[in-house]
Formats: sequence, structure tokens, C-alpha cells
Amino acid sequence: MSFVTRHQSARTQPEVSAADNIILNAGRIADETMLDCFTESRAFWSAFRRKQAEQLETEYPGYREELNRQRALAGLPPV
Repeated sequence: MSFVTRHQSARTQPEVSAADNIILNAGRIADETMLDCFTESRAFWSAFRRKQAEQLETEYPGYREELNRQRALAGLPPV
């Protein structure tokens, strides 16, 4: 996901200005920050669901097998 892309032609814009560099760096930083946030959020929720499944398994024996059966029917990987 790139908000700012740079396609320069040597004929139209021979020099990159400081403002262009600032804009390009801001776009790069925004892309990296969003990717980090998405990755961190995905990791957090995966761990949270895994822990929640473990807790439910202790409270309700057979929960994990039923969960995996339902996930298989939906075409999802097992927990």
C-alpha cells in the first residue's frame, strides 16, 4: 500500500526537491507504521483467541474438537 508513488521522467523533472523528499518520506513512514499496526493487531488477536480457546477447553471439555470441526466445515484451519 503506497500512498505516495514517484514516477519521474528525466525530461520533465530532472531534480528532486526537498519538499518532494519530505512527502516521499512521510508516505514511506505512514506505510511502515500502518503495516506495523496491522501486524501487531493480527498477532494480538491471534494470541487472544488462542488463549480464549484454551480457557474454554478447561471449562467445557470437548470445546476445541467442536471448534475445529466447525472451522473445518467453514474451510478454516484448526486452532
